[in-house]
Amino acid sequence: MNYDIYLCYRRDGGAPMAQLLYTKLTDSGYKVFIDLEEMQQGDFNEQLLTVIENANDIVLILSKGALDRCVDEGDCVRRELCHALQREKNIVPFQVPGFEWPANLPQNLEKLPKLQWVEYHPIYYSASLEKLESYLLSQKHPKS
Repeated sequence: MNYDIYLCYRRDGGAPMAQLLYTKLTDSGYKVFIDLEEMQQGDFNEQLLTVIENANDIVLILSKGALDRCVDEGDCVRRELCHALQREKNIVPFQVPGFEWPANLPQNLEKLPKLQWVEYHPIYYSASLEKLESYLLSQKHPKS
């Protein structure tokens, strides 16, 4: 199955927001991939890279410390982001309270802070989600 949106997140700290966005975006008519809901039998990493290749949008959930481990070449979030950047995917960073950009991002991720991003405000939940949707290339699918 092809997905419109791939949710990229760090499980420790980002999973609740990923689940919230998955529910909201799916309810809005997008085909959204989140690993906890959509994984099939087989090689985990290969599946993720294939979904990234076929998705229009990558929503990067920036929770506290989300990019700190990206200095490690084997880090899964780094691998996903590098793959998306190499394929020139539309990456939309979604920043939650407590996130700070690390001072030592690897060179192949240095583009991330320059992207148009959405700052999530719990008080302005709907406005944050509307702004996120305005940055997506994917189109909503009519509900059947």
